[in-house]
Amino acid sequence: MRVVIFILAWFCAGAAEARDLTALAWMNGCWRLEDARGQVTEVWQSPRMPAMIGYITTILNNQTTDWAQMRLETRGEDVVMLSMPKGRGPFLYYWSEFSTARTGEHARIAFDGQDRRYPQRIIYEREGDRLTATYVDWREQETVFGYTRIECADALPH
Repeated sequence: MRVVIFILAWFCAGAAEARDLTALAWMNGCWRLEDARGQVTEVWQSPRMPAMIGYITTILNNQTTDWAQMRLETRGEDVVMLSMPKGRGPFLYYWSEFSTARTGEHARIAFDGQDRRYPQRIIYEREGDRLTATYVDWREQETVFGYTRIECADALPH
């Protein structure tokens, strides 16, 4: 019985410790995809502050058609995402799921919104030089963005 309690305590303690911005360092970098939606660029940085800063832009036919600012920050014992699409919001999402391989080659984080706005859930997964962002609506329909790492100097339009 003591062994079972010890194992459960060990797993629970590990999950609590993981709710820290340093556990999300794998998101840092500049990411891009090009498809029918246009050129979509997402950037995540960890400046010397208690937050990670991100932004996303979509350019189609030399016009910015979509953009958003994001911030991951610690609130009490939790990490939350604040999303500001096209300057609206901020909309709040709570850390709901996290996993990472010991090798650091695969990681996953999910944030859940508290109402029926789109997206209801935002999931990030990293596999090597690929980052996938999946937006899930309240009907469980997914919009997937499959990014490849780029040099950050190429992230801004010239």
